Amino acid sequence: MVKNRSTPASFLGSHRSIISIFFVTAIFAVATIQLYVANTVHEEPQQKLQQTLSQPPSVQHVSHQARKHASAEIASQPIGEDEVEGPKTGLSRASALNLVAKLVNPGSWRVGTSKEYFRYRPPIESFEPPSIQVGDRVYFFGGFSGALDTVCRQIQILNIATDQWEKPVPIPEDMADSHQGLAFDEKSRFIYSISGQLGGGCATTTKRSFRMHIDTLETQEIPPLPYGRYNPGVAIWGDHLHVFGGSNERRNMSALDHWVVDVGKAFRTGGALRSDSWTRVSDLPVSGCHGESFRFGHHLYHLGGCYVDQGVS
Repeated sequence: MVKNRSTPASFLGSHRSIISIFFVTAIFAVATIQLYVANTVHEEPQQKLQQTLSQPPSVQHVSHQARKHASAEIASQPIGEDEVEGPKTGLSRASALNLVAKLVNPGSWRVGTSKEYFRYRPPIESFEPPSIQVGDRVYFFGGFSGALDTVCRQIQILNIATDQWEKPVPIPEDMADSHQGLAFDEKSRFIYSISGQLGGGCATTTKRSFRMHIDTLETQEIPPLPYGRYNPGVAIWGDHLHVFGGSNERRNMSALDHWVVDVGKAFRTGGALRSDSWTRVSDLPVSGCHGESFRFGHHLYHLGGCYVDQGVS
């Protein structure tokens, strides 16, 4: 009698079931891994940033060369697709998040030593000097010196590449020595000093405005702002200088007016700005003094500061 060598149907059926379960499990596992990887890639920058910001500050020094290297690396990042149209003046949101992480990661704040204090101590000590950084140099415009009733009449320049103070520039007689708004024009290489306070204590404001060329360190007076302002917001946008906000001439109200002047036209033609060059445009909804102003993309920003209403801050 010849035995039947065929595999029973029940045996084949059980094997097929096992194989089917195996493939379904494998497919589910692969899909789970892909979903996990996708979420991890999407959330990784934010998680890294949150982890960095949640860590206690470390006591370490970040050298100028390290900051310069990080800045160059950040600047080399391509502009993202979600960047606004127009000139490449900013980073995409993803690149901006990466920028913050890179700026935080190289090091954190620490308490300086007395040796470092005396090394960076300016030739003339002052407080509340308006300042602006251009390249490797930081320019400090005046400020109060020693007490509120005295002022520093110098523009002091710190070279952060060499950690050395350079020869100061005397402030012109009628130029504000505190509370002025500052902005730098890369095309003409002028630092603009707009309005501000002239004198110590709570002296009156001045409408007179100036600019200083960072190569020659020569100062020139430009047409005065229509109204004097304490700590106005100042920003360069293309060929135009924008001045807005600050405190009014009586120092009892926040100013909302916004003025614009075409500084590029005068620079290109070699002519001077006319006294009627200032044009008033859209006012601010709210404003204050001692804030920070800048241009990013297609917007002007005026952040923080002190809001004043009927003399109450």
